[in-house]
Amino acid sequence: MSAIHRVSAFSAANNVGLGQLKTEEKSNEITAIPELLKLLEIRGCLVTLDAMGCQRHIARAIVKKEADYLLAVKGNQV
Repeated sequence: MSAIHRVSAFSAANNVGLGQLKTEEKSNEITAIPELLKLLEIRGCLVTLDAMGCQRHIARAIVKKEADYLLAVKGNQV
């Protein structure tokens, strides 16, 4: 039996969960984050993600929804 992996959206200002999405089997959060972003109304919000979410296509998806982002970057990411 393998573990279930999920990505979650949380509003720190309201102290409430906004949504969760299970990652597909043999996948990871890089593919799940854009799918979760599609479900959320984030215009005017600041989206924060850890280094796994620091991907150009994810940043573009956030900007397209008229939101801002703060992404953690590891030393090996350009």
